[in-house]
Order: sequence, then C-alpha cells, then structure tokens
Amino acid sequence: MKKIILDTDPGIGALGADIDDGLAIVMALNSDKIETLGITIVNGNVTAEQGTINALNLLEVMNRPEINVYPGAKNPIIQEMEEIRNTFSKILERSGWKKGAPISNSTINLKPQSKHAVDFIIEQAKKYPKEITMVCIGPLTNLALAIRKEPSLPALLKETVIMGGGWTQPLDCYTSVAEFNMYCDPEAAKIVFHSGMPLYMTGFETSKKSMLKREHLDIIRKADTPVSRLIVEAAEPWLKFMKAAFGIDYCYLPDPQAIALLINEDIFTLKDMYVDIETKGELTRGMTVADRNEALKECKFAPNVKVCTHIDNERFMDLFLSLLK
Repeated sequence: MKKIILDTDPGIGALGADIDDGLAIVMALNSDKIETLGITIVNGNVTAEQGTINALNLLEVMNRPEINVYPGAKNPIIQEMEEIRNTFSKILERSGWKKGAPISNSTINLKPQSKHAVDFIIEQAKKYPKEITMVCIGPLTNLALAIRKEPSLPALLKETVIMGGGWTQPLDCYTSVAEFNMYCDPEAAKIVFHSGMPLYMTGFETSKKSMLKREHLDIIRKADTPVSRLIVEAAEPWLKFMKAAFGIDYCYLPDPQAIALLINEDIFTLKDMYVDIETKGELTRGMTVADRNEALKECKFAPNVKVCTHIDNERFMDLFLSLLK
C-alpha cells in the first residue's frame, strides 16, 4: 500500500466550482492500494479557506473523520492569487455562468488541524523516510515552501506526482501556453522541478482525453449514496458551465489521473524528459518547457520528470468509475 499526502485545492462542494479535485480525493480514499496520511490544502481553484471547508465537507459525507485536513498556503510565493482569480472570473462571466453559494462552515462538524500543511509534510517525511508519495493536484506552493523550510525534504520523499503543465505547446489551457496550476505559482513549480526528487507529471494533453459525460454521471447517480449524491449535485452546474463556455457536454478529469497513475502506472505511457518552468516571460509565464526532442541533452540537461504522454482512456474510465460507484 502506498503512503501519500494529497495536496489539493478542492472546489467540489462549492456548487459551480470545478469538481475534479474532489473526485480525486474520493478515488484515493476508496482505493485499497493507497493509504492517505492527510490532506493538505493550497490556494488555487478556490481560496485555501474555502478549499479547507470543501475537503472537510467531503470527508464528512464519506464518513472518513480519521483523515485530517491541514490548511496551507493562502497565496503564491510571489504574486497575489486574487489577481489571477479575478482574471479567471472575467472569463467565466463572459460565458454567462456564475458560481453558486459556497458551503457554510457552520454545517460541518469536522474541524481542520491547527498544524500548517508545510509543517505536516515535513513531519511525515521525517517519520516515514523514502516511503511517502506527494500527490500535488493544485498549485505547488505548499511543497515548494516545505522544500525551502527543510532542504533535505526531496531526499526524504519517495516521489512526487504532479497534475499540471503539459509537454506540447501551445496548450489549450488558462493562457495560450500555461496550464492553470503552473500559472498560479510558477516560482513554486520551478523549485519543485529543480528539487532533484523523482517526479511524475500528468499534463493537460492526457487530461483532455478523459471526459466525465452525463452517461457516466448517471452510473454514479445510480449508486444513490451520500457521496454519489454530492458528486452529482456538484457536477451538474460545472457541466452546464462547460456547455455554455465551450459548447461541450462533458468536463475533463485531470486530477483523477494523478490517482490512477499511483494505482496502475500501466494505464499510461511515460517518457523521461527535462522539464523547466518559465517564470520571467511576459507572454509565457507559467509555461512548462519540455525537452521532448532531447535537444537540451547536449547542454547537460538530464531528464528530471517522467511525463505521461499517452493514456489508455478505456482502462482509466473503468478504474475511475469502479472507485466512485
């Protein structure tokens, strides 16, 4: 069984927010191949405060009070998150879509831990050296701050699985070249990608091949459990947004792919690449620059990431639905 710390910015539970983080949490907690030591929250899809509430609500619905939630970074290392979120909100408003009211903290009995996410990550890595996989499905701020605070951390962790970025350009993402998680905190991403620890990256290319459609939602709905009802309730507004904004009748499943990679690596095709993060470009900030043609090897840039270049989507969806039903 793989020990993980799940670092996330969950929107599920705040109606209208994207739901893939929450689906990834459900997959991880329902898998008999994963032991989740804790959930750490980072600012991203929603504020760290709202993400904490959403995670606690999901755990309460799942009846998993033994899983602790640790609030983390409220802002990226350098830039202000509010500026990014305001820009994203304008994109959403142009589609005629508005978020629903977030869940009230007063309705949740579970409470977050007082220990900061960064301190929890360091504490657990020292307790279980070379045993823990960090699974980062939001901006990489918490992990980067933990590395800054404890420079030995990369040597203590077994590996890190990252959902973010992409290995081809341009990307159909947040900007013309930058995926959302990387764009939120490029400086943090650069620290992690240069840390020297084993890294896996599931990027936007494979994400777009996995789609949650209404037929899948019907399968989840038939389970008729508190968790399935929450998933359907949260997914419906997001599917309406995807239709209004992009004219498609489905939503992508990027974050669950990171969990699937842990459970069954054979679902993916992996390639060793050198990947770096652009932090200074006026038009390319947050871009993941992947040396897919191995041109930089001549400059002694050795591969630092195992990049998912292909996914067997049929096998992925079978695993995804089996863990959500």
